Parts: sequence; structure tokens; C-alpha cells
Amino acid sequence: METRRSLVRRIAAACVPVLLCSLYTIALLAQGVTGSITGALKDTSGAIVPNSSVTARSVESGREWQTKTNEAGIYNLPALPPGEYTLTVEVPGFKRLVTNPITLEVNQTARVDLTLEVGAVAETVEVQDLAPVLQTENTQLGSVVTGNTTVNLPLNGRNFAQLTLLAPGVVTYDLSGFTSGSQGGGRPLVNGNRAQANNFRLDGLDANESQDNGVGYSPNVDAIQEFKLITTNPPAEYGNSMGAIVNTSLKSGTNQLHGSAFEFVRNDKMDSNTWFGNATKQPRPHFSQNIFGGTVGGPIQKNKLFFFADFQAWHRAKGLTNSVRTVIPAAWRTGDFSTLSRQLYNPLSQVTNGSQVTRDPFLNNQIPQSLISPAARGLFADPNIYPLPLNGAISNNWNGAGRETIVENIGDVKIDYMISSKDNLSGRFSMGENDDTTIDAMRVNPQQPAISKPKSGVISWNHTFSPRVLNEARVGVNR
Repeated sequence: METRRSLVRRIAAACVPVLLCSLYTIALLAQGVTGSITGALKDTSGAIVPNSSVTARSVESGREWQTKTNEAGIYNLPALPPGEYTLTVEVPGFKRLVTNPITLEVNQTARVDLTLEVGAVAETVEVQDLAPVLQTENTQLGSVVTGNTTVNLPLNGRNFAQLTLLAPGVVTYDLSGFTSGSQGGGRPLVNGNRAQANNFRLDGLDANESQDNGVGYSPNVDAIQEFKLITTNPPAEYGNSMGAIVNTSLKSGTNQLHGSAFEFVRNDKMDSNTWFGNATKQPRPHFSQNIFGGTVGGPIQKNKLFFFADFQAWHRAKGLTNSVRTVIPAAWRTGDFSTLSRQLYNPLSQVTNGSQVTRDPFLNNQIPQSLISPAARGLFADPNIYPLPLNGAISNNWNGAGRETIVENIGDVKIDYMISSKDNLSGRFSMGENDDTTIDAMRVNPQQPAISKPKSGVISWNHTFSPRVLNEARVGVNR
């Protein structure tokens, strides 16, 4: 027992310094789907300005986050949702400083160094044309795609993952996976890694499908605030994979009620037939597709409580050009096999005498109706189930077109609550339903529909204990 207690004490003694060090530096770490702003405050002579009050205010929602500079004049504002922020600095003996709006991207640590002028706090200095210095706090490489890009670029199938193909080092061997709706399963190959090596995340929660590590849930592109594709040196907080990180953040409500509505229509009116369809004299396959939906967001309580919701429906009907089939000729269905050169025998008349087997031949290869099973007679009686041949050939005598129907509905609801300047609570629930049904050209061949009903939910709570200590708690579930 003493040995076990001693071991526990040694482990605790080793872990405590590491934990304290982590708490001290946590403000410098990227926080999943949020970002952070850091920098140094100096006066016009270059001297540091410690113990200064720095406030970040969201342009869209009016929410505010406050901190103070440390002894070295460094300030940190971690766990900020992506968006536009103004910075305000107030310290006795210096003029009040207000910056122009600064765009903060997902998973970005933006460095903004500021210079204060000596004067009264009642005086205000407005800093214009200020932009954060990018990629000074980490070594990761990647690309950020904003919500404006996802909405305005044409996306066949409305799958945002298709935009990952715009980044350097990203390829695909099958573009069709990116054009089959939001749950189509298209995945990029990044820097030579397999598609299964990627890690998709939505609002800080794992969004991977468990069977083949595909995309478990892909939201409406109009609802995406932005996403970041990290291709090299991802932070250890992501783990799980050796490929790319696709880190997506949904929009939130703002102080202004806002929304959008959309509908995209495609059909076969201007389409040409396929080469195989023309060669086999099949009609042009039918095609119709409707994608429609919208978003809405706004305040429940200004500057504190906000909501955002979205919906998208994707309905598609598509004719399928099939290969040539072989069906039984009409005469054979009634037992008339006289066109065959091979003699047919009655298996029910077989007699075995030692090693000798005898059977009665069918006269002129005509099989009596009584020997044809009722199931076969019923099948042959309905050409809608088992069609007649289109020509007089015995093989390759029929062709036709099947069809595929897809009905997909997805939606999200998100709530953001600024409890205080030190506590920020956010929750999201997403669900979808996808029914992909294929009907073979020959109705007698049954097909199994592919049905999926993904659900996802996450709750995040950020609490600031001090300018140096932040706790970010997140719990979520995928089904």
C-alpha cells in the first residue's frame, strides 16, 4: 500500500508543474473553432504599457470580451468566435484607442500590436487600416474559405467539401462524390494522404462517419460562417488523423434580424443523350433536380442572446442508362423451344438402370404447359415486370433505363448566450434525412434503398478565470 501511495505522489509531483504551465500558457493556444487576438501595447517611445484594459467588441452581435495586459505589455483575447471585432484600449495617462474592424478567422491567432499616445482617457484615437499579422504564433499551413465564398461560388450538389480542392496539394480521383448532395461522401486527398486520413469537425465536434471515416454530417453552405483546411502541422488538440483537418464553424445570430432564401433548379431540357443511349436507341434519360431552403438569425436579447436556424432540401430524379440485357424469347415462355438445335429431355422421365440412365425426349422440343411452374407463368404474364425482347435475337435482346430518386432534408439550430464578460455559452443541434432509392430498368431485379438519418449536437462553455487562465468545456454527440 505504501508503495502505491508513493507512486501516486511521484506521478502527481511530476504532473502538477506541467498542469500549471499549461494553465499559464493556455491563452496562447488556438481553441478549435474559435480564434484569438494577441499583441503588445507600447507607447510612442517604444516602452511597454502593462496593466492596460483591452476590450474586443463583436461588430455583428455587440458582445464584448475584456482582458488586461501582463507585466510585459502582452494581452490575450482567446476563444473568440470568428467574425469582425474592434479593439478598445483604456489606461490612465494615455488617450483611449479604438481600432477599425478586424476580421478574425477560425482557428486563427491574430497578432495586433498597438501604440498608445500620451494624453487624457477622455480623448480618443481611432486607428484605421489596421490588419492583423497572420501566422506568427504557429507553424500550421492551410486555407480559410469564408461564408461568402461558399455561397457565391457555384457548387454542383451544394457540398462545401468540394471547395477544399482549391487549396494547394489537394486532389481527388472521383469528382462525382462531391456533386452528389451534402451527404455525397466526397473527400479530398491532401498531400498524398488517403481520403480516410482526413478529420472533419463541425463547431469543434467530431463530424466523421465511423464506417469509412467519411463526412458524417455536412451542413447547408448558406449556414457556414467559414471553414479552415489545415494541410500541414495541425495542432495536437485535433489528433485522430494524419491527413488534413477540415474545421467548420456555423453562423450565429446577430443584433440585426437577417436571413436568406434560395432555390436552384436543373432539368434535362437542354441535355443531350449519352453515347450509349444513342447507340442502343434509348431515349434521353430523365433528369430533374431542386435544391431549396433558407436561413434566419437574429437577437432574442440584444448584445446577449442570439439564435440562428437553417434548412435545405435536395430532391433529384434521374434516369439511368443501363447495359444491354438478355431476356427469354416469347416462344420459350410458352414451352416452345423448337428453334433450339439441341434436343431437350424430360427430367421427370429419367430412369436409372445400374450405370445406364434413360430419359424421354420432348417431341420437337415442345414442353407441355403442365410442366411449367406457376411462378414462371405468372412472371412471364406481366411484361411490366419481366419485359419481352425488343428483337428476334436469343441473347442481348433488350435494353432499358432505370431511375434513381434522392430526397434529402437537413437543418441546424444554434443558440449563443453571452452570460457575462467572462462566460459565453453556445449550443447547436443538427439533423438530416437522406433517402437514396434506385429502381433497376428490369423491375424483377430488386434494389435496396440507402437511408441515413444523421444527428449531431454540441454545447460549448467558455469561462475566463483571469487574463492567463481560460477554461473551454465542450460536450457533443453524433449519431
